[in-house]
Amino acid sequence: MPVEQRRVGAEPADVALAEAQAIDRLIDRSLVYRGHDPADRRVAVFLADRGAELLGRVEGGVTDHHRLIEAAYGTERTERLMRDLEGLVGALEEEDRPARAGRTGP
Repeated sequence: MPVEQRRVGAEPADVALAEAQAIDRLIDRSLVYRGHDPADRRVAVFLADRGAELLGRVEGGVTDHHRLIEAAYGTERTERLMRDLEGLVGALEEEDRPARAGRTGP
């Protein structure tokens, strides 16, 4: 989820700086790298091999937790829980859309 100006109470330039610093930390850890996207003139951030490995481990952990939830709640309740959580995320994103639409910066 993108950092929102109203959430952090910062100016757009401060948010952009914080995002750049976060990306720099990921680059320092060899998780991502900057490069040029042939479809776009701007600099893009790509997932490095080490980042892909970490992502795979994290996704595996998520899958393991999902199995534990399903074992505890059963398939039907787990599916309902996931739908409800996805609905909550969608509602929160919808609530944030007007704030993002009103932004004039990146």
